[in-house]
Amino acid sequence: MNYLFIHASHDGTITIVQENKVIVHTQIDRFNRFKYTSFPSRTLIEFINSLNLEFKEVHITGLTNNHCAAQWAECLQSDIIVGYETQVYVDVHSHHNYHAYSNQLISPFNKSHHLVWDLHGDLILKKDKFYAEQTSIYDDDLKVIHKEWFDNLEGNVCIGSCYKSTTDGLGLNGRNDFNDGKTMALSSYGKFNQEIFNHIYNKNFIRDSFKDLKLSTLKEDTYSQDFVKTFQTACELKAEEIVSKIDSDNLTLTGGVAQNILINTRLSKHKKIFVNPFCTDQGISLGKAYSTLKGKIEKLNTVYLGFKHTFNRDIFFKNFSLVKANYKDVSKILLNEPVAIYQGRSEQGPRALGNRSLLMNPAHRDAVKKVNDIKKREWYRPFACSVLNENFEEYFFANYNTTPYYMNFVYKVKQNQEEKLKSVLSVDGYSRVQCVKAEHNTHYYNLIKTFNKMYGIPVLLNTSLNLPGMPVVESYEDLKNILLKSNLKYCFLPEHNILITKNVVN
Repeated sequence: MNYLFIHASHDGTITIVQENKVIVHTQIDRFNRFKYTSFPSRTLIEFINSLNLEFKEVHITGLTNNHCAAQWAECLQSDIIVGYETQVYVDVHSHHNYHAYSNQLISPFNKSHHLVWDLHGDLILKKDKFYAEQTSIYDDDLKVIHKEWFDNLEGNVCIGSCYKSTTDGLGLNGRNDFNDGKTMALSSYGKFNQEIFNHIYNKNFIRDSFKDLKLSTLKEDTYSQDFVKTFQTACELKAEEIVSKIDSDNLTLTGGVAQNILINTRLSKHKKIFVNPFCTDQGISLGKAYSTLKGKIEKLNTVYLGFKHTFNRDIFFKNFSLVKANYKDVSKILLNEPVAIYQGRSEQGPRALGNRSLLMNPAHRDAVKKVNDIKKREWYRPFACSVLNENFEEYFFANYNTTPYYMNFVYKVKQNQEEKLKSVLSVDGYSRVQCVKAEHNTHYYNLIKTFNKMYGIPVLLNTSLNLPGMPVVESYEDLKNILLKSNLKYCFLPEHNILITKNVVN
């Protein structure tokens, strides 16, 4: 039996289940090339068709009053993905439930509680007022044991909505942007201010409307940095308050707030924490699949779930040189220059984990500048890194209450290793880390291992392979476009032992 699950809201995804296994899970924006969106595209429809599957059921989810669900239903019918015998279901409720089910699908815990928190999930209407679902706690049987609804029309009263308002106050959000991660990054530069704290915090958490915020990301604006630092601290304290009420040693986190790696790290002082690598709404279609096929679907142990792409040399016929290359060849370039790595099925979720990544030597004095000549990231945003699993504790102080494979926590860098990792250090000496095992990603592991043998550093700077405001590269055509439109000169295809070099015309 084949099943298709579609989340037709922001951070839209599709999940395809064959028999009892997830065979594809991918983000819709990788194909329509508009970040965070969910509307159908011809390219994605063609990929679904290419699998030649007859679907028994199609399930389309979304948020209340979402119009993309109808668009998807129409496209599927017109492209004969939905046949006469296919049952089509549309569901615009149970948002937090699907977040929680997604947790259970990929969590390594046998038993745990599940915390779902975000900007808002479902909206309900009570006595002419809309209330937003913003914090939900589930037990191991996925029964709701606590839920908080907030008046969505009268100010911000929870971590998710307040964080959005602060990000808005910094001028970082556009119409379809979710840039709270930038706000979190800026918080490392500020100092805690008790006066600001008293202004924004009380027992009901943050009741201030944030309407009059006039903040900036200028280096010289220390007040804005102090405000954001103090606000981040308030969020962490509120998170601790919520988690202190949870009677379980193991806790999974999901929802947009679970992208806040500083909150995640602080909570790991109290419990064993697993953060869903699909913690945004990118996990909803997985949750819908797991809830629909209870007990009939294998648990996930990978994030490399995108469609398979066939390499065609002709795509790179003009403007590029393609030469044979091995790990040593690429390591020599990585020592002084950024190199993209493109391989296999794309990793899904918000982090690049070695299949669609931009890499460089973290010890190079100009690594940040060289990578930012491509990425154009803001001055205050640090880069993450990937480290060989066996060398993790040599470079970082371990936190045994975390799972360091998906870049969902920060770790303190040991002082004697700071010089080697200076391009991936935050201003306060931490780094967002991906531990790499051979069984997780063989080619990526071997590349880092080779770099270590040659230069004595088992770590690479790792950032996502995309340009500002664009989704991560998905296809070879996307790869060609980023090479043409940026200062990126090299890309390694380890499956084919090929190095793509952009021809530079003087």
